[in-house]
Amino acid sequence: MIHHVADIHLNAYLRFNLSDRSSPHIRPFYQDGFTSLPDSMTPISLPLPLISSLYHRWVTLLRGMLEENFNASYYHAADQQTLSLYDVTGMYVWHSQHHLANMT
Repeated sequence: MIHHVADIHLNAYLRFNLSDRSSPHIRPFYQDGFTSLPDSMTPISLPLPLISSLYHRWVTLLRGMLEENFNASYYHAADQQTLSLYDVTGMYVWHSQHHLANMT
C-alpha cells in the first residue's frame, strides 16, 4: 500500500504542476499497472524517502499558491470531468487519511 501512496501522490503532484496551463488533459492513473511493476515489490524503505521529499515539495507548492490559483483545473479523461485544484486538494487529503487509517 505504501508503494501505491508514493505512486499516486507523485502523479497528483505532477498534475498540480501541469494545471498552471489552460485546463490541460491529464493522463489517467491506472494503479493496477503500477502494482505489477518490479519496483512495487521492493521493501517499504524505498518509497518512504520519496514520499517524504514529495510531501515537502507539495506542501511548499500549496503554501505558495494564492487562493485564486486553486481555481485552476485539469480535465480528467477517465472521469470525463474538469476538476479544480480546490476539489482535487480535498480528494487527496481524504486519500491520504484513508490509507493512513488502513495502515494503522
